[in-house]
Amino acid sequence: MARLTRYADLSPISWRTWPWAEKWWKPKNERRDLVKAAALILAEIERLDRAAGIAAPLTVSTASVLTGQLMVMAKLLQAATAVVRTVTGDTAEEDEMLQDLIDQSEAAIATVLTEHAMGGQSHG
Repeated sequence: MARLTRYADLSPISWRTWPWAEKWWKPKNERRDLVKAAALILAEIERLDRAAGIAAPLTVSTASVLTGQLMVMAKLLQAATAVVRTVTGDTAEEDEMLQDLIDQSEAAIATVLTEHAMGGQSHG
């Protein structure tokens, strides 16, 4: 009896019973194969649901995702602005540029926070 050394040799489906070309027989390891099988099963279930006119499950809206990303960016901008406030320019021109950067950053943060607050009130 031949010694089995590869996972593919231990698989419950042999490439000999595989209905497609042997080049498509690519088992890797049991977990990966099961994950791949589960993904294919889910894709087929969703295809059948769409064909039957069954609505897809609710997903997070793009607007919600973008709002979350903007809030994260506003927090990062606040942190960066705090760092910029600690920097002193070597010249009056550099100090003015740093102050402009701080002012523009604070205006951007205020805009994001205001839009977020207004969006929360209009949906709440």
